[in-house]
Amino acid sequence: MNTHSPSQPETGYIDVTGGRLYYEAAGSGPTLVLLHAGIADLRLWEPQWQDFCSHYHVVRYDLRGYGRSTSEPLPYANEEDLHALFQALGIARAHLLGASFGGRVAIDFALQYPALVDGLVLLAPALGGYPLSGALDAADAAIEAAFAAGDFVRAAEIDLEVWLAGPRRNLADLPAALRATAHTLAEGVYQAAAAHGAPGQLQRLEPPAMRRLERLLAPTLLLVGAEDQPDMLAIAGTLEARVGELQRITLPDTGHLPNLERPLETTAAVLAFLQRLDASAVELRPLTADNWEAAVNLRVADDQSALLESNAVSIAESRFHPWMLPLALYHEEEMVGFTMFSQYPDPREGHHWVHRFMIDRRHQGRGFGRAGMRAVVQYMAAIPGCDEIWIGYDRDNRAAARLYRAVGFRETGPAPWEGRDLAAVRKLTA
Repeated sequence: MNTHSPSQPETGYIDVTGGRLYYEAAGSGPTLVLLHAGIADLRLWEPQWQDFCSHYHVVRYDLRGYGRSTSEPLPYANEEDLHALFQALGIARAHLLGASFGGRVAIDFALQYPALVDGLVLLAPALGGYPLSGALDAADAAIEAAFAAGDFVRAAEIDLEVWLAGPRRNLADLPAALRATAHTLAEGVYQAAAAHGAPGQLQRLEPPAMRRLERLLAPTLLLVGAEDQPDMLAIAGTLEARVGELQRITLPDTGHLPNLERPLETTAAVLAFLQRLDASAVELRPLTADNWEAAVNLRVADDQSALLESNAVSIAESRFHPWMLPLALYHEEEMVGFTMFSQYPDPREGHHWVHRFMIDRRHQGRGFGRAGMRAVVQYMAAIPGCDEIWIGYDRDNRAAARLYRAVGFRETGPAPWEGRDLAAVRKLTA
């Protein structure tokens, strides 16, 4: 377990194809990886560093070509750089926190390596495949001209006008300390770019994230400023509409860098979200000779017992219907629930179904239902050819309906069998 303090973090370099990544790590507990914005480097996270390291093993690094990370003129992908960092540091799973361009990297990584991401926090993220407006293109052109002329101060000023102030505020009206911090970070980007020389050839994720947001499975916190650029607010709306499990927070009178402009609110929101996830984390495990009786002995609350078959019946059913896979739900080393779902399409209906899902009455009300269903969706999404997940529930079971909606299921109407059940589907493609 990492024991480095925030003031004396572990530091080092990770060799990647065509470059080296500089990183810092400190704290202990679950891992949290920080990905900075395109107008900053890893110093963007100074306002949160101490607090995050008090609760997590925190890793922050300079993206390739930023800060102290280098890049040769070779093809590369930021999500693959991040994967190399995971491997080099022995990170099995982690929460990701990405700001702006770092948010785009976090999204791409979560799509490529969903089993490695426990939670996703996005601060005003960019989005692969989303067409930006002409106004931002014009700003980019002005920045490129200033950079080409060696005027890094002017390039940083344009960045601050566009991203820190936004379209409806005057930069001069913002606090001087905030402007100075943001300017130092932005100017540092251009100084690093000049020092490192020509960047590598960035390979974009294909198909881009915009075309497969339904497969973004990690529970997501989206935090944006109300005074951000219209394009960024439109991206936030797209994510909110299409990501299955997403919580959005919009901060008033805040621009594109909420962790700098509203550090206390940002830190509190991020920690509350991640700690809630960690407190109810659930893992799916096979039934074995050692635990099947414990699964049989699980019970729902008395008022729920008529709404689903017993676990004993479900386990017996799986012996005669090989497409049904029964699994136990564990929180740490304690069994808290049971599920059974289609490991290939149910030949009777042609869909992948969640046939059973229950949380033991002793463990209800602790967040295990949402965490367990989230684990089921993640498992099923990895099944080849599984583009939709179906579930049925009694029309009077409002608690079940709320749970399934919370993790991205949408009601479709009566279930395709006789009775009072409704059906809901969690789509994994647009």
